[in-house]
Amino acid sequence: MKTIDLKYKKDEDYKDSLECRQLQEWIGTGKRVLEVGCHTADLGKQLKDAGNYVVGIDYNADAINVAKQNIQEAYVVNLETDAIDREELGNFDVIVCNQVFEHLRNSEEVAAELIKCLKPGGSFIIGLPNVCNAKDRFNIAWGQWKYTNIGVLDSTHIRFFSYYSALEFIKNIGLNVDDYHSSWRVNPLWEFLDHIPVLCRFRKLFDEHKPGKRFSRNATDVVMIFKCSRA
Repeated sequence: MKTIDLKYKKDEDYKDSLECRQLQEWIGTGKRVLEVGCHTADLGKQLKDAGNYVVGIDYNADAINVAKQNIQEAYVVNLETDAIDREELGNFDVIVCNQVFEHLRNSEEVAAELIKCLKPGGSFIIGLPNVCNAKDRFNIAWGQWKYTNIGVLDSTHIRFFSYYSALEFIKNIGLNVDDYHSSWRVNPLWEFLDHIPVLCRFRKLFDEHKPGKRFSRNATDVVMIFKCSRA
């Protein structure tokens, strides 16, 4: 029996998440949106319900079968092997690539082709995991590198980003960053104490997910989302 892989499907609470609300705020309504790596189009459904026309692409045929029930159009496309058919897809006011480029060997080439589908004045939204966040940074420093089913160390990730290398990547593909959001942050001080057995009891003095402004985004932000436009 064939196994159906829907591991990236969001739960019902996703529509109320910080990430979903921020993306909806950035995108607004009345837009033509391309969701790259849409999986089951859980974000796309919220965007469609807000009055947008959403087209999704993903390599996973099982996920696309679900996506077709959630958004106006959905197609099976393998970004590493298939050409992006601009005539079939059309042009878009917004392109969303949330947690996509870390899965690709040819990220820059794919981004360049996708940007050709962006209307003048349009927004290109890029979401990336930050492998230099304090939680994973201390784990690595302590000799712990464990691949997981999903998350920063997803076993299907073949490229890893920090906050600074993400900025460099965005610049190299010809985009400017107009806005930024992180829906998942950690407190480096809390993480440090958590990794020192004799000190870990003091971590309760600090909020695990509220690092304040004393630390850089490269240390605090697990998920990085950039709203970009053409340079």
